[in-house]
Amino acid sequence: MDGVKLLIIKRILFLATSDVLPDQEIYGIPLSWLGEQIETSPVKKIIIWLDCCFSGELIKYLPNNKDYCLITATRSFETGLEISYEQGLFTKTLLKGLNPDNYADGIVDSHKLKQFIEKQMAQTSQRPLIANSSGSILLTNRYTLANFKDECPYRSLSYFRENSEDAEVFYGRDKITKNLIYRIQKDRLIVVFGASDSGKSSLLRAGLLYKLKFRQVIKGSKSWTYLTPFSPTEKPLQQLEKVWNFLSLNLPSPEVNYPPLTPP
Repeated sequence: MDGVKLLIIKRILFLATSDVLPDQEIYGIPLSWLGEQIETSPVKKIIIWLDCCFSGELIKYLPNNKDYCLITATRSFETGLEISYEQGLFTKTLLKGLNPDNYADGIVDSHKLKQFIEKQMAQTSQRPLIANSSGSILLTNRYTLANFKDECPYRSLSYFRENSEDAEVFYGRDKITKNLIYRIQKDRLIVVFGASDSGKSSLLRAGLLYKLKFRQVIKGSKSWTYLTPFSPTEKPLQQLEKVWNFLSLNLPSPEVNYPPLTPP
């Protein structure tokens, strides 16, 4: 939210837009009211970015039951750096951080944006405040809906992969994916059984692994060590050793892409 100022009237903070009328006691929206909406709103994800002086007060209102990304341009006692006839320093950095071309994988989520802003503004006198939930929120990526406009998302006997392009069209397994995420936090070993071609590989890749590696649904899961999924073949231990050796050398794990089966 740019172009908004914070007014302090009788020790109450207001979000004041250009149409406020202080002489008529029309001060804008109380920041406490916004805080109540953050907590009570039925939405599952909340994103609020404030580019105004003293905006750090917003960070007091963190929700307990939803994913969130709250960013303020300054701390509660701090003014922002304005550049004449240009966007403020924070807004310029924010827009740059939302550009997926500035990331190797073309994906921007709330955690990556936090790291980007903090790094870019580390040498400035302005200190934005950033509060993220443990689960990240996908913000922008190179894979727009146009990529799927004329492409059938059905993969036939091939599996959905653990990338944004496939995960965005992978549906119908939310409940079991959430169950797996819950079990991972409780158990050391989880085995997924299912009939051949029932969707086990897609569930683990586009469902579980994508959420762990790119959405960080468990705190710290983005930095975990992952082995590339592989087929055990007739010599599972040798296959595991092969994948592990590639990981130790910091090389991408080899993965056999078997041709799709031809229905009888």
